[in-house]
Amino acid sequence: MNNINLTGNLVRDPEMKFLPNSEKAVTNFTIAVQRPFKSDVTDFINIVVFGKIAENCSTYLKKGSKAGVTGYLTIRKWQTKENENRYTTEVIANTVEFLTPKGTDSVGGNDYQDMVPMDENPDDLPF
Repeated sequence: MNNINLTGNLVRDPEMKFLPNSEKAVTNFTIAVQRPFKSDVTDFINIVVFGKIAENCSTYLKKGSKAGVTGYLTIRKWQTKENENRYTTEVIANTVEFLTPKGTDSVGGNDYQDMVPMDENPDDLPF
């Protein structure tokens, strides 16, 4: 089963676009998620949302907002201009829960400079 649940804070404002030849919205954003047993390690996860949920995310989320995401993990292959293969790992969200209370300045109190990105080859995973 490919199912993922994440809770974290947006590290930048969401970016909404529309699919070519369509009016279907696509919104991309990245959330910072701390590991449950490694509070000094933060993973940065790319999220992709489609349709009405994408429009709502673009409208109501901003850098620093707390969000809960449920979806599935995917790896997308693409090529550079030099024809080199590249891979992007991302979560395609089925639901996004807005966890920052209304009227709260979501940026206040979040300092992303203290977060540590995950190592390329982590050998100290808790599982």
